[in-house]
Amino acid sequence: MYQSLSMKDEPSGPEPAAIALSVFLTSVFGVVVFGVALAIAKDSYRTAHQLAPVETGFWIFSGHEDAPVSLSQVGVMTIFLLVAVAAVYAIFLHPVLGRLVQTLAEALTRNVITLYRLEEHLSEYNLSKWDPSASVVFGSAWPITMVSIPLLFIALIVGRVYRALWSWR
Repeated sequence: MYQSLSMKDEPSGPEPAAIALSVFLTSVFGVVVFGVALAIAKDSYRTAHQLAPVETGFWIFSGHEDAPVSLSQVGVMTIFLLVAVAAVYAIFLHPVLGRLVQTLAEALTRNVITLYRLEEHLSEYNLSKWDPSASVVFGSAWPITMVSIPLLFIALIVGRVYRALWSWR
């Protein structure tokens, strides 16, 4: 009378390995945000204190580079503020943007599959509904995977132009 669903029939959520990879990628991008913010703070310190460029090299390989600025020159409060900005980014902003990119890419993929009539050819893969693990990893790597969105838009435009040209005949 009652049918029991096994875990293999219906995925309930992302796998632990996908969650671990997502946390790792989010942490890496948080560190990148901290590095970029620190570089901006150091440039601001150089500008505010009018530090002259330092001459480096010898003979024909000489050149100028920015004056070095240490973390103590930037200031403890600035470092704490930058760490807070990176933490807020990694905890709140990165997952929200990742979810938006993942949702948009999944919808565009569904439209491309429908437009090119690939359902019957790719029925064993079921690309119109993404696996939760793939969705989590795709969303957490959104600064890289967002490159797929313009490519999917191009595929949609080319497909619609192709269909319009052949239906016009």
